[in-house]
Amino acid sequence: MQDQSHEMRIEQVDDVHVVALSGKILDPVCIDAISDRLNELATSQSCPKIVLDFSDVSHMSSSALGMLTTLHETAANHEGKLCLCCIRPAIAEIFRITRLDEVLVIQPGLNEAISAVR
Repeated sequence: MQDQSHEMRIEQVDDVHVVALSGKILDPVCIDAISDRLNELATSQSCPKIVLDFSDVSHMSSSALGMLTTLHETAANHEGKLCLCCIRPAIAEIFRITRLDEVLVIQPGLNEAISAVR
């Protein structure tokens, strides 16, 4: 199953939703659309397993960071798991500075991220 919309591609790998984000996640309208779709994934089943692949993300706004925090909480409230992967060094630095790397599960590669949510 694939879904193409708003700077994201969603694939199902067994029981894991792999969401590949791309481009610059800066625009509030785009962030809201991504947030709505990700929250739908996080609430549509019990124990959701979501991997966010950042390999094609070049920039992110602080609003996008807030969206990720909310998604993490939503998945946890539904006994699910969220993992981020393939984050570029400049964006990884933002996660480190904001200490979100201590809250969110981050793996270097896609396979590690899929394993982390299983």
